[in-house]
Amino acid sequence: MNIIIFTGGNPPNHTDFLNFYSRIVQEGDIIIAADSGIDVLHDLLDSIKNHTNNQLENSTIQDGMLNSLQINTLLKPAYFIGDMDSVLNKDFLRLNPDAKIIEFAQYKDWTDTELSLKKAKELDPYANIVLVGGNGGRPDHFISIFETFSSEFHPSVWLCGPQAIYHLADGQILNAEKLNHNDIVSIARLSTGSSCGMVRTTGLEWGDECMRKCGMPSISNKIKIKGTETMVTVKAEGGTFLVFLPYTADVTIQQKDK
Repeated sequence: MNIIIFTGGNPPNHTDFLNFYSRIVQEGDIIIAADSGIDVLHDLLDSIKNHTNNQLENSTIQDGMLNSLQINTLLKPAYFIGDMDSVLNKDFLRLNPDAKIIEFAQYKDWTDTELSLKKAKELDPYANIVLVGGNGGRPDHFISIFETFSSEFHPSVWLCGPQAIYHLADGQILNAEKLNHNDIVSIARLSTGSSCGMVRTTGLEWGDECMRKCGMPSISNKIKIKGTETMVTVKAEGGTFLVFLPYTADVTIQQKDK
């Protein structure tokens, strides 16, 4: 099951989001909107609706593409969480009367994003948690989301502006397919271990011998093979990492016990 959390800050555009979501969508996915993530979700749905209608008018809609009715059903919010101090589109709450509102006071030491991530773990500790948005705006909010990856209630993947960011725990192997030579791959260590562990990779232009032992192991790496789609693998050894990939990448993560 997927739990999709929308939070304030620049999300991916609707094309990138659909490119990602169409590969993971499951019946029964749970949708959470955290404070101004309510506006992010509303705007995304509105953008998808307009895009789909334009495609229908121009007869360019592709077979298998989710239409706006399907998207509205799949992305129907189940929870609104937060202090609601930043929400602009209050009507969106009224238009979703079945959604449960969990409201918190503004005076608190947890962000609305963190509270939503905690709720997701309560709902299903084994769910694939996708965080949408949170790019741009206040640097402290951006860093606080980055820091959640060091906690027990971290997202599985963060759709942050133009990149998808995957959590890779010690011993896990990430396989990314459908990559082209001009795609960019970056790898970061979590702050709990800025000089801890290493990654073992295949398919990258600058391989293991170029990986830094402190800080970010690799930034703006490229795909090794030119002229054809290829696969990149990244294995975490002795530490936990984040892997930055384009939305077009088809990603699977092999768990430790496999």
